[in-house]
Amino acid sequence: MTHSPLLNPAEQAQQRLQALLSDWQATRSVSEAQQEALQDFAQATLPTARDEDWKYTRLAGFWKLPLRWASEQVASSVSLPELSLPDNAIQLVWVNGQFSERLSSSLSDLPSGLSVQIDSAATHLPQSLAGDALAAMAVAGLNSQLVIEVANNQRIERPIVVRCLGEAGVGQSLALSVTLGQSAELTLIEVMSGVSDGVIFMHSQLDVSDNAQLTHLLWHDLADSAYSFGWRTASLQRDARLIQRSLMTSGLLSRQHFTVNVLGENAESNMATGVVALAKQTQDVRTHTRHACLNARSEQLHRFAIGGQANGVFHGDILVEKGADKTDANMATNNLLLSPTAQANSKPQLEIYADDVRCTHGVTSGTLDETQIFYLRARGIPEATARLMVSAAFAQAAVSDVSVPEVAETWQSLIQQKLTEAMS
Repeated sequence: MTHSPLLNPAEQAQQRLQALLSDWQATRSVSEAQQEALQDFAQATLPTARDEDWKYTRLAGFWKLPLRWASEQVASSVSLPELSLPDNAIQLVWVNGQFSERLSSSLSDLPSGLSVQIDSAATHLPQSLAGDALAAMAVAGLNSQLVIEVANNQRIERPIVVRCLGEAGVGQSLALSVTLGQSAELTLIEVMSGVSDGVIFMHSQLDVSDNAQLTHLLWHDLADSAYSFGWRTASLQRDARLIQRSLMTSGLLSRQHFTVNVLGENAESNMATGVVALAKQTQDVRTHTRHACLNARSEQLHRFAIGGQANGVFHGDILVEKGADKTDANMATNNLLLSPTAQANSKPQLEIYADDVRCTHGVTSGTLDETQIFYLRARGIPEATARLMVSAAFAQAAVSDVSVPEVAETWQSLIQQKLTEAMS
């Protein structure tokens, strides 16, 4: 396709991506919602640095990416990278946007009360995000949907691992719908892997019923040149609990949205993110927590260890609606700058329309505490080792309480390894 010289790079990219998705939709049966999403994308304006929400997250490299959209054929040559996961985990693997039976666990031997389905009819499409061009693009190009349901009063002992793999230069979009019945319990691990010079879009809808508990772990294991965009929305009913932990150490650019709707009395959301960005990369985390009921709680901790020419971006807001009295909501963001060229940009917000609430937010940014370094050196620890110990402890604290031992140990080691390589 030829581009008008009067169009800026974002407009040229929109023309190219629209044509890519139009050609892709023309070769398969897509839902009406996907067709509408393509129209929304055509009418939307792709974000640039002039947009306040994208001021610190630059997409110029993404617009130039020569993508091809994932086809329906699963690449048989792709192998599953080795990761430390529980031996009894139920692995559900996507390759280039398609479910791979070869690499996944058998769906015929699932625990009682657990249902896993591949929804090719696109009946569980994510809700449209008005004005978000990338979200519209993700829905328009949706490859596959996974629907997980846990029956009432069922505690699933085996964690479910959703793994997304991709070949170089491939764009893929996935949707995940998880529903926990009353008093149910589940551990869900999302792993984003591979995709050199490619992109993964992920929409996740997490519905947690009365007195149920969902533990959700998000792990980025991406190639250095990969892009990742995610929208994860959780809805919590009465006495429900969500424990969410994320580790982001890889990828050229990642922007992850986390929305939590606290809808039932005594519900609780506990979220923590550890970010270690030490190369020329951008890690962008967005959170929106909506309190719409009495006596509910939410806790957030986000820690960014930023070095080299990396960029850490955080934008979080807490909304307490009228009538949501006795809300207890706390959000803390800590940035550790490990080089003079590292950047950290944080923007917390509170919006409160109820009485008798306890809501706090705070941001800190700074370099290594020289007092701590001196304390360690005074005990015979070399300076380089002392700096590594303090840096690692800072980042590891955000994900120190991960409940899956194999993942917890790997995350702690991975943080240590990344920092050791950068500081050696």
